[in-house]
Amino acid sequence: MSVPSKIHTIPLVSSTRRIKFEGREEKYKVTVMAIILAGACLLTYYFHVILGTGTVFTHLFYIPIILASFWWGKKGLVVAIFLALFLIYSHIYLRLGVETANDYFRAIAFIAVGFVVATLSERIEKAKAIKLAYAELDQIFNTVANGLRLIDKDFNVLRVNETFLTLSGISRDEAMSKKCHEVFHSYLCYTPGCPLTQILGGEGGEERVECEVEKERNDGTRVPGILTANPFREPDGKLIGIVEDFMDISELKHAEQSLRKAHDELELRVKERTAELEEANELLKREIRKRKEAVKRVKNLELPALHRLFKPGKCYLIIEEKPDTSLKLFKKLLEYEFKGLLITRIHPSHVREEYNMKDVPIIWLTHAKGENHVVPTNIAQLNIAVKDFAENGVEGVIMLEGLEYLIDQNGFEFVLRFVESQTDILSTSECRLIMPFDALAVNEVELHRLERGVNVMNAKEVEVLVLD
Repeated sequence: MSVPSKIHTIPLVSSTRRIKFEGREEKYKVTVMAIILAGACLLTYYFHVILGTGTVFTHLFYIPIILASFWWGKKGLVVAIFLALFLIYSHIYLRLGVETANDYFRAIAFIAVGFVVATLSERIEKAKAIKLAYAELDQIFNTVANGLRLIDKDFNVLRVNETFLTLSGISRDEAMSKKCHEVFHSYLCYTPGCPLTQILGGEGGEERVECEVEKERNDGTRVPGILTANPFREPDGKLIGIVEDFMDISELKHAEQSLRKAHDELELRVKERTAELEEANELLKREIRKRKEAVKRVKNLELPALHRLFKPGKCYLIIEEKPDTSLKLFKKLLEYEFKGLLITRIHPSHVREEYNMKDVPIIWLTHAKGENHVVPTNIAQLNIAVKDFAENGVEGVIMLEGLEYLIDQNGFEFVLRFVESQTDILSTSECRLIMPFDALAVNEVELHRLERGVNVMNAKEVEVLVLD
């Protein structure tokens, strides 16, 4: 069961508005009192000096005296004292030659009346303050969101608030006529865990008891909540009983149950999904194994063909305008676990990115200085690089891309002798040399001379035989 959490607004003037109102009212009082006092002074002068008499008019002084004492309490005695002193002053200095003690008695009477009225006024204000405080506390008690009840040491219910009546489902008369354990009880009743019993436990009694309990209504329904009990004492500290605070947590419990249910459902879904993923993963592993086996069978079929087409110890000149087909062939041979060496005019980072060649060593033909950079005119260094790779004794493939650039930098005759020397170096090794070449880079005679000592293939033939 859930109780609306709305708390009624207490109909009290806010502190700021009250201060402003009292400030304006105080100004009016001071202004009125100043006017009355001025009139009293003029009246005294008129009767004492003009008329030469002191009778009757002093009775009017009680008006400002009573008002001041009523408005300001004992602080208002200042007005009574002022008028008393002013009357005596006028008697002495303005009524020369008149001997009478009446003015002295009147002065004393002014102060006495002011004191009595001030005392009564302060008592009235205190009574009003007490009444207002009681009304405020009563309204707070009855409008607080939690169920409250006061219980004496004999387990009698002294007072309950509206929220408690709503939670327990009983009337106020019914609640006030029974023991606390007879209405809206819990499993703590009649046990040492009873909050009242714990707080009444002699010198070692608890100063505060807080626990989670379920209260039972008259209709048998249970209300979960947080129960907090604190000692209820007289002004002198004597223990009277306890103040029991019960906070309804039905909505929280419902939320916990919903969350637990959602958690269980989610856990079940996770298990089901995990089982599905495991099954899918197993199917994927089987598929991967099948594909690996298929790739292996294809490689077993392709590898002999590659060996027949590109025999170790041979040099191959692939005629194409751009070296794309040759680079794809080079990459394919690497995939068949051939060791590779790439000599190229293209920047190494571009080759690695476009053809996914991460680990193959690359020599860059360039005039720029750097690691694995070779100046194109340094044919001797290129010769050493090819010879060192070929003498490793592993089955490998060397690709020389940029033959046109070498011819441009060194001349055809010089490069032709370099190609012929590579034929000699590779003839006794397990490596093969692939050289993409643009036939338009030289004349027909030079092309025939270059083709004479190597195996010549067309790029389209390579694509049909190997790459397709």
